[in-house]
Amino acid sequence: MARDTRIGSGFNPASKRGPVQNKMQYESVLSVLSETRADPRAISVVGGNAADLPGYFIEPTIGTGLSEGSRLVDQETFGPVLPVLRFDDEDAAIAKVNAGAYGLRASVCSSDIGAAQIIAAKLIAGTVSINRHVGVDPLVSFGGTNEWGADGSSERAGCFPSQRPALYTPRSA
Repeated sequence: MARDTRIGSGFNPASKRGPVQNKMQYESVLSVLSETRADPRAISVVGGNAADLPGYFIEPTIGTGLSEGSRLVDQETFGPVLPVLRFDDEDAAIAKVNAGAYGLRASVCSSDIGAAQIIAAKLIAGTVSINRHVGVDPLVSFGGTNEWGADGSSERAGCFPSQRPALYTPRSA
């Protein structure tokens, strides 16, 4: 997946991933990736290098074997980086997601769409995607929870305080 993603200019229709937003963010993402590669818990890091292109391009990256305490796991990287975590069961995974400081976006990947929808409904995030992570319609309301949504947007959206707006974007397996 990471190796097959073509990076490049957004003006090139073959490109699937563009550059990081700016130099400061580019350096921040590379710092997280350097720290991740040096982490003895990291089983595998695929990608994670600066791309040989003009601008702030970084190879799409997947890291496995990490746990809490790793910046890649605990913080939002805002780069082409995906930490993959293993859990003993669904409840443990849901608890980990919902305990996080951020709640902008979550993704559920499964060949069982019914099970994925049940899990998605239990996640606390502004947008929950099933079998995808990008491609929210720009005409749809966008927001988050926790550190990303502590602004009362639920009330402004016309929801009762006990409710929260959420967008679910399913796609078949």
